Amino acid sequence: MDNSLKKYLEANDIIVKSDKTGLHLTIKNGNLSDLKELFANFKQTSSPKPSPHKSSSPPKSSPKEEKEKSKPKPKPKPVPVIKKREESESEEEEEKKEQSKIKKIIVSPVKTVPVKPITPSKKKENLPSNTVRVIFTSKKKSSIKSLTELKGLSLNDVTKRRKEIYDDFMEEFDLEDPYPNLEPSMIAFLINKYDILFFDSLLSTQLKDKGLGMLAVASNLLTKTAGCETRVDNDFIIKISTKIIDNISEDNTSRLYANKVTHVQNRIDALMEIIEHELIHAMNALDPINNEMLESGTCELQSSHGNWFTSIVNRLFLHTQHRHNLIDFAGSNEAVKLDVQPKLGTKVSFVGKDRKMTNGTIVKLNPKKAQVRVAEGLIWNVPYPNLYKPI
Repeated sequence: MDNSLKKYLEANDIIVKSDKTGLHLTIKNGNLSDLKELFANFKQTSSPKPSPHKSSSPPKSSPKEEKEKSKPKPKPKPVPVIKKREESESEEEEEKKEQSKIKKIIVSPVKTVPVKPITPSKKKENLPSNTVRVIFTSKKKSSIKSLTELKGLSLNDVTKRRKEIYDDFMEEFDLEDPYPNLEPSMIAFLINKYDILFFDSLLSTQLKDKGLGMLAVASNLLTKTAGCETRVDNDFIIKISTKIIDNISEDNTSRLYANKVTHVQNRIDALMEIIEHELIHAMNALDPINNEMLESGTCELQSSHGNWFTSIVNRLFLHTQHRHNLIDFAGSNEAVKLDVQPKLGTKVSFVGKDRKMTNGTIVKLNPKKAQVRVAEGLIWNVPYPNLYKPI
């Protein structure tokens, strides 16, 4: 109990005692209501009274104090936490271990610049002016491996495909009539077309797989044969006689034949027939099945015009013969009249009923005709005016 309160109570005859059980008040004179009044009077006397000079409103502050109050109070600086040395070292070691496990890859930004594909520079070939390389345009890889797998074509199919090639040829070379002078690019164009329409890209596929190429030649040296196929190093060469092709005209087509019983229609038709024939020769050499048969000695393909050759040209192009009769001996300078007196054993040439120039030997002289034995052993009766020097 406050001492001032204790003194106040004792002054008013109230005895105050305290022990373990609590505070005990004994009133000598009076009752409990008097005690309440005493406590009320004590509160009034003990509470401080306001001085008359001081006003209840707070005192006004000076302008300097107001400026200082308006300034933002600086934020209290964080108190650095000082860790124990042992704890800090252990945490650093753990962090290093974790970082060593994680591989950080820093990728610097790279500007993407479009780069043109580098194509190997192709050196121009020093080919003769009458020679061009065949460019095959088919992107297809043939699913077959041999010509024997190609299906035979009907007359309608052959006619339709040959007409498509013919029309494309006329358009490609901007021709108005079908009697152009032969150029090597014409041969190359036709070879590519036949590869697509007749061979199902087998020719281009076989050449590519073997790392080989093909050249087209318009030859001035071929005078006795319309075409031939050879191979030099890594190139197959298809040669067509310019002399024979360019001598075909509207006047002599009815007397000229190529691979068939029917005569040729024009120069382009004759050129197509010759290329059909020569391409089979090239594909014969490329055919893997034929090569296996040749190695085993069970094939006579390289005899040029064997059974395999004749069956293929007939199945694909309906060829019935493998010889050409494209030289117009009746109107050609190649056919020279026999200028000597015919004798027994004289070698001569003549045009037979099949319109082909045939060579033979005179075995008998009759008044108007000579009997000529040909290679097959047959004997022909030939009028003397129709005998020529052997070609």
